[in-house]
Amino acid sequence: MNEDLLEARAWYDNIRPELGERFALAVEATVEALAEHPLQFPVVDRSRRRRGVRRFPYGIFFEVQDSRIVVIACFQAEIAFKVEVAKAIDEPTRLGLPVYIWRNSRVVKLSPNKTRNSSRRRK
Repeated sequence: MNEDLLEARAWYDNIRPELGERFALAVEATVEALAEHPLQFPVVDRSRRRRGVRRFPYGIFFEVQDSRIVVIACFQAEIAFKVEVAKAIDEPTRLGLPVYIWRNSRVVKLSPNKTRNSSRRRK
């Protein structure tokens, strides 16, 4: 397990002692499942795929390269979601295109300048 996963396990252990072990077993089971059938999980970014960790808010991001599977990261789902949203906003902004978002039950168009300013605040 990498350092982030060890920290997550310790955090779950602080909540309830057996919860850290359950987390570690769930991550292990997830890696085994993606090793058996890697192509069944959705591509989320270029060739990267994601598999959620059952009963925990984590996702394992991996790539299928030749005849092996490379695990890239294991993120807490909320963090991964924020990263993907930032990418989705930053790419059209970089190209000078507007971004359309859902706000207050309607679609709102944001100019590239407006999204650039909010992007700077996030960093």
